[in-house]
Amino acid sequence: MEIKKFKGKLIAFDFDNEIVNATDMIKHYPNKRINDFLNNQQTKDFMRVLEANINTENPVIKSEVGRYGGTYMHKRLAYKFAAWLNPEFENFVLNQ
Repeated sequence: MEIKKFKGKLIAFDFDNEIVNATDMIKHYPNKRINDFLNNQQTKDFMRVLEANINTENPVIKSEVGRYGGTYMHKRLAYKFAAWLNPEFENFVLNQ
């Protein structure tokens, strides 16, 4: 797992498992909610396509509770999430 910094906040990236912590990503944008992104029809359609086309044991999205809990996304979905959050942040994520 790698920890990257964007505008003073840390974001966890796990490139070995292609997982990104969406909870860390959204901390920069207090007026946005992960569920708003996930309930968007275009996001739902993309997730169906992604699930059908990736070869991984990890789910496209998962949520965990507890001390190290959060919402975790496959990195391809995280790119789309970053674009939904902010263009500058999208560029940061694409360069990771």
